[in-house]
Amino acid sequence: MNSRSLSSSGEEQSFLYNIPAQFRDIPWQTAAKYLAIGTTAAGATYFIVKKLRIAEKPEKMILSKDPLRLPQPIIGPPGSVATSQAVQTETSPDSIPTVSQLSIYPIKSCRGILVNSYHCGETGPELHTEFGIVRDRTWMVTTSKYVFITQRKRPKMSLIIPSINGSKLQINAPGMRTLQVALCPCPTDGSPIETEVWGAKIAALDLGDEAGAWFAEYLNLPGARFIFHPQEFGGRDLTEGNPADLDLWKKGDKCAFADGAPYLLLSEESVAEFSTHLEEPVSWNNFRPNILVAGCTPYAEDAWRTFSIGEAQFRNAKLCTRCTMTTVDPQKGDFSRKDVLQTLKKYRMNQSPEWQTVYENNPLISINLGLNKAGIVAVGDAVRQTS
Repeated sequence: MNSRSLSSSGEEQSFLYNIPAQFRDIPWQTAAKYLAIGTTAAGATYFIVKKLRIAEKPEKMILSKDPLRLPQPIIGPPGSVATSQAVQTETSPDSIPTVSQLSIYPIKSCRGILVNSYHCGETGPELHTEFGIVRDRTWMVTTSKYVFITQRKRPKMSLIIPSINGSKLQINAPGMRTLQVALCPCPTDGSPIETEVWGAKIAALDLGDEAGAWFAEYLNLPGARFIFHPQEFGGRDLTEGNPADLDLWKKGDKCAFADGAPYLLLSEESVAEFSTHLEEPVSWNNFRPNILVAGCTPYAEDAWRTFSIGEAQFRNAKLCTRCTMTTVDPQKGDFSRKDVLQTLKKYRMNQSPEWQTVYENNPLISINLGLNKAGIVAVGDAVRQTS
């Protein structure tokens, strides 16, 4: 939480919640008795609409050029989403969103690695190193029967930290010794097995007893196994999961162990607006995007159809449905943020009957992307609409 006093007497103070990173250090002035404003170099204006006594509950900060304006329901592909009656973030009509964070998640349901750039490949983000290519969600923890395990059942997985150490993927967790596995296992480095992700079969390698025992100990999961999907195994064809009447995924759309999309994009403004409905702000880490952008209105990404970032080109396949993983506090590894899912269900639900078979009764935030053109993306790259 950032705070800045607006009263020399110390009796009153205003609080700022969840400021996007590029707007944290901005000049402030008192414009009226109960209104403070701050203007960024880009011309965006922050309004604090109320000063509160310190003993009172702080008002959540909002960003708008017109603090009295209420948003209209957002209608974007696919389906329409009901939004809250809260003040929306405004940006200049000429502003272009840019990438503020890039993440790759080597191990399904474990912590991600922040990077400055990565290559966008057919199954998701790729880090090209001198020792080989690290791909998004190509490692996975399973039961002894190769049923995949996630934070939905083991929230402590949010505290498992992968990192790259030369030719090894290094894995750490609180109270555990460091585990190292080959950065790029080849098909001869493990025992071939078959597993499923949400009913879709996919081939993998069992990486052996030592790795399995590490996860079994940390997660209190007897018989746990640690598996890997090599590039040679070809990925999971997403078109097989298309509903009968909807062409969400195109030929060539693939992922490895991700739930159902190779890329996930979210804006900082959406997170900031959503946080205004919570007692405590939520982090973008609760939603685990590969691509975090800044410089648009809240939920503007819902309506983006096709666009380029750096060398890569994407299309919006669908909005992302949300589940109990959003209730995990990624810093604590427990289910202490039940308010996140409860609040999403109040105003981020599908409003289009034709999409009910896709979204069912799940709330929506962020967008699942298909890849139209491979290439490198980097922090600072602009998001440029192509349709």
